Formats: sequence, C-alpha cells, structure tokens
Amino acid sequence: MKAFIKSKLSIILSGVFSVAVIAYVLFKLDWSAFQSTLTSLQFGWLILALLAYWLNYVLRTIRFQILIPTQKISFLQLLAVTGLYGMYNYILPGKSGEVTYIVLANRRLRISLVEGTTSLLAARYLDFATIAIILPFVLIFYLKSLPPWLICASLAFCGLFFIGSVVLSWFLKRLSTRTDNLSPARMNWIARIQEILMDLRAGLATIYHRREHMRLLLLTLAIWLCIYTNLYLIVLSMGYQLSYFQIVVISIIMIPMTLLPFQGFANLGTHEIGWVAAFSMFGQPEDIAIKVAVSSHIILLLYVLFFGACSFLIIYLVNRSSTSIKGHADG
Repeated sequence: MKAFIKSKLSIILSGVFSVAVIAYVLFKLDWSAFQSTLTSLQFGWLILALLAYWLNYVLRTIRFQILIPTQKISFLQLLAVTGLYGMYNYILPGKSGEVTYIVLANRRLRISLVEGTTSLLAARYLDFATIAIILPFVLIFYLKSLPPWLICASLAFCGLFFIGSVVLSWFLKRLSTRTDNLSPARMNWIARIQEILMDLRAGLATIYHRREHMRLLLLTLAIWLCIYTNLYLIVLSMGYQLSYFQIVVISIIMIPMTLLPFQGFANLGTHEIGWVAAFSMFGQPEDIAIKVAVSSHIILLLYVLFFGACSFLIIYLVNRSSTSIKGHADG
C-alpha cells in the first residue's frame, strides 16, 4: 500500500513539475526566434545525429548480449527490446520506465526476471562507472570556468564511486555464483524475498566472474560518446557552436536531473533545467539557452518515438517470419 501511494505521489509530482516548467518556458520563450530556429535546421547534421543515436542503441544491444550470455538471443529482437525500453524510459515519469526492460526481456525474449534485473543493474553500474572515468578529464579541461560547488560535487561523486566499486568488487569476488533453492512449499514470504535477493547477488557475481570488465567498459564508453555526439550534432544543426567538452558538461549536469523521482513526462522539465543551468555556466543568455533546450528536446523526442516505432516494426516482422517458418515446417 505504501509503495502504491509513493508511486502515485511520484506521478503527481512529475505532472506538477512538468506543468510548472512548461508554463515557465512558454512565458520566457521567444516564439519568433524559436520558429526561426526550427525552420532553419540543417538536416545534414540531423541525419548524422540520428545515426549516432541508432549506433548508441546498437552498442547497448551488444552490451546486453555480453551481460546475458546464458542463451542465444536474436540480435534484432534484443535490439527491439532495447529500443522499446529506451522509449518507455524516456517517456514515462519518475524513472518508472526502468522496469520495462525487465518485463520486455521476460515476455519477448524469455529471459528470467532475475537475469533481466541483474543485466539492467550491471548496465546502469557501467554507465556510472564510465561517467566517473570521464568526469575528471572534464574537470581538468574546465577547472577555471566551472563553479566550485560543481567541482566539489563531481570530485565527491568520483571518490565515493571509486570506494563503492572497490567494496563491490571485494564482495562479488568472494560471493558464490550458486544458490541453494528452498522448496516453495516450505517458504513463507520472507523466505521468498531472501531467495530473490540471493538470486540477484548470484547473478551479479556470475557477471563479475566472467571477467568481461574491460570489454564492457569500452562498449559503455562508446555508448556515451554516441550520446555526446548526438547532442553535439543536434546543437550544430541549429547553427550554434559549442565545443564537444561543453556538450559533455551539459550531459553530465542532466544526469542527476533525470534521477530525480519527479522527473517529468518525456523528460519535460529536467531536460530544460539541465540545459539552461549548463548554458548559464558558459555565459550564454537565458533566452538562447531556453530556445536551444526546447528545440533539442523536440528533436530528441522525435528520435525516441521514431526508434520506438522501428522497434515495434522489428518485433512484428520477426514474429511474422517465425510464424511463417513454423507454418512451412508443420506443412
């Protein structure tokens, strides 16, 4: 009951947050300049940005294949599940879209809920690990222009993440990859929860003992470079000149915003606040920051929906092909 109330409260807060930001943007946005920006977009850069966006999901799919090696999974089906998960995670409020990967992997790919959960947790850990690796280089590059609070917060994040990683590595190294399952008839609800937690720990230990760390880190680094490149090319398509490292700073600032429990629908609010905050650090006027934030948000949303539609199409074609092959075999 408490979880249900908490979930409802998060959705309500997300809605209120989205409406508040939309109202602020509508009040501050220079509509004539905004319309001019959209009508003068350079489609060459947009096409390259779309390719970077697609490559990002191809690499994410390869990463999930490494994290789930226990069965042969069709690359196209896994790509479709990854694309749908990305769409739902972007659109749904309060990070509620995270669970869609576990559900989709279970229903579409017959991956167990435990294995889906452990692969998702491992992917998220790799994302934060890569950010912790990139962040010190960004701080060195922009040490004089970044505010002290951001530098301190970034150093604290890197330090805590490093310590946490050492502790986690020590823990998983000593953890067995096997679990002793109890008979369901002898288990109460507490024992069932304990068994689920043991399965999750064993799943994470299994991933750790495969020793694919460097390969996974390099893949994750490539994924984030695709994300940064996508945003960089979108900004170029609008005729603005920001350095690649400035885009990295903007992306890193947006990350804690997207982790807020009241993240807006389709990232409404968090995207705009992150971009405006980052632009202000580089001395850009607020009206330009809002215009770029809204324009880039619209383009990103179109990319998300387009790739989500393509993912639905892939699932439909794969299912149709499987049905056709089965029909010929039966005949």
